[in-house]
Amino acid sequence: MKNFITWTLALNLLFLTNNYVSAEPSKSMATYTPTLSVEDFLAEQNIGDAEMSPNGRYLALIWIKNKERHLIIKDLGTEGSPIIGKLGELTFRPYQLKWANDKRLLVQFLVPRDQRRVLRNSKHQDDFDIYDYAMTNLLLSVDVNAKNPVLMMEKRHISSFVSHYLPDDPNHVLMPYSSKGQYSLDKVNVYTGESEVQVRGGSRTYKILTDGIGKPLFRLDYLRHANARIVFRYNEENEWDEIKRVEFEKTSEEENNDQQDSQVVSFGLTENSTIVYRQRNKLTGFFELVELDEQGGNKKVIASLPDQDIVGLINDTRSNRLIGFT
Repeated sequence: MKNFITWTLALNLLFLTNNYVSAEPSKSMATYTPTLSVEDFLAEQNIGDAEMSPNGRYLALIWIKNKERHLIIKDLGTEGSPIIGKLGELTFRPYQLKWANDKRLLVQFLVPRDQRRVLRNSKHQDDFDIYDYAMTNLLLSVDVNAKNPVLMMEKRHISSFVSHYLPDDPNHVLMPYSSKGQYSLDKVNVYTGESEVQVRGGSRTYKILTDGIGKPLFRLDYLRHANARIVFRYNEENEWDEIKRVEFEKTSEEENNDQQDSQVVSFGLTENSTIVYRQRNKLTGFFELVELDEQGGNKKVIASLPDQDIVGLINDTRSNRLIGFT
């Protein structure tokens, strides 16, 4: 039943994309340049996400207006930067986007499972809130006019957004997939939506780290009961070798609250394919950035801040390589 609901929503979204009324902007919308005031900065957010295409010609953004969210694509290479693509409404809600290449845009949508009920209640309930309803997550690939949609990872459930944009293959991206205790990294065609498994993980795998061109290098498994991670390396025989078990000590507060993953452990991969991760220093009590030692020697601290935590890692959004920290 769940698959039927998902496919019904997907077909409705594909129909909407191909039949969206008027991708052309109104004259006022295309030419209006606002002057920002203090009130504008204090006002409710009206841009959900935005990104330029790799060649710099197109700007895609998510425009929030009242209860609706719209995908808008502008052509910066044409005088006046006209809007050439537009998509979205109350029940088809874009919330994240990323250019796969210069011609295809990946857009993640939240779609209510019961669209008729949502539309009916939105007209008759004064306290209507779209976020009170169960949503389904769909990922579409569209062209620069927000047309010719393709449902990504067709017949498979998405576990998250794209993990790697392949620099040597602009027609494909890498996406994680998880179902029935099996994790894999799939290669997905952005023009057809078809996918094929590149490498499989295990029942406890939650992430596979790849190099700069998308080749699998490391696998991360999570042992919840032990609050630990097991790191595996991908060998030349296309198999996983366990190389390290990384344990994380919980504070008394975390023990009392039974927050097994409250440390929000982050792992990253540097340009030279070295794993780094956040770990609490037992002496200072603050999180620092540590390099993984595969040989079992003393840990190497590569970054720390005086009297404060390193909160998280900053990764390049196309290759998922570590470029900094916060």
